Amino acid sequence: MPTLEAARFTRLEQRLSQAVAQRDLPALHTLLADDFELRDAANSSELVLRDEWLDLVSGGTASAACAPAEVMPRPFGDTAAVSLVCTAGAERYFLVDLWRRQGSEWRLAARYRSPAPPAAAETHTKH
Repeated sequence: MPTLEAARFTRLEQRLSQAVAQRDLPALHTLLADDFELRDAANSSELVLRDEWLDLVSGGTASAACAPAEVMPRPFGDTAAVSLVCTAGAERYFLVDLWRRQGSEWRLAARYRSPAPPAAAETHTKH
């Protein structure tokens, strides 16, 4: 049975993914903290800040929206670390999102992304 936190953050991750897919900048402005940043394991020395990421989303060059799964939040007061797996087409990512409560709303402050191994069903081979 999912916890209240898991349900809350699953909804937030779904809203975020939907906003990216629809290039819904007003929704993204409400979901992202002003100091949002993205780090990708493929380019760990590069930091993508909020405005740059929003430009990438609006131009359609940001990573495709993904279907969030295996959402596992770990709340720490007004902050929560949320690990999840996202599938976008043939690509799978392991994400760690850091959400921060601002007033009554949760905002995404940071996202850390790395490639995820194939799903278990995809790794089984016939011998």
